[in-house]
Amino acid sequence: MIEAVRAAKRVMVVAEEIVEPEVIASDPNRTVIPGFLVSAVVESRYGAHPSPVQGYYKRDDAFFRQYHEQTKAKADSDSWLQRWVYGIADRPAYMNQLGACRVEELGVRQHAYAAQTDFGY
Repeated sequence: MIEAVRAAKRVMVVAEEIVEPEVIASDPNRTVIPGFLVSAVVESRYGAHPSPVQGYYKRDDAFFRQYHEQTKAKADSDSWLQRWVYGIADRPAYMNQLGACRVEELGVRQHAYAAQTDFGY
């Protein structure tokens, strides 16, 4: 949300993929956060998980359901946080715990690209 970005002292963008500036400039209407508001950019595959990233992977509904089922009481929430947040050493460990089958299941099966557009630049 751009309002949250503008209100923040620092903004760190987590991106699925770092692309060349020409790719970004090819469709400026998709730039939501202007670069002058960004303090850092981190490339992290599946960094939005369990939320979706269009063109990369869908929402992990099963993960959200498990979260809601496993965090109803404080002790259960503490256990869930230990398993999925505090007890994870790094991103590869998170992905390993998630499991390759689950990750593959979330991936885009077929890309549906929009028609090419001429912005006149």
